[in-house]
Amino acid sequence: MQKSIASILNNIKDGFKLDIKDAGREEYDDETLDFLDEIKQAREEWIAAQNFFENATDPDLIDYAIYRIEATRRRYMYLIKQAKKADLEDKFILIQ
Repeated sequence: MQKSIASILNNIKDGFKLDIKDAGREEYDDETLDFLDEIKQAREEWIAAQNFFENATDPDLIDYAIYRIEATRRRYMYLIKQAKKADLEDKFILIQ
């Protein structure tokens, strides 16, 4: 069962790619740049949580890893929704 969950998580991880380009960053104010950096950090935390899950062997750690994946995924998705509401997805954030 662990392999199937890990493969699902890898598909999710590969399905959402965040590409923040350096070109054009100067057109945004500091608050927007901070927000975009927060999105990038949230994605990195989500990936780190997935990697932690893949390496967890203790049942208690597996439960924690699942919780952590879900929490970081939800935070990342929330920030992506906020970016879309602010019309940033076409200018700066590319979600493939």
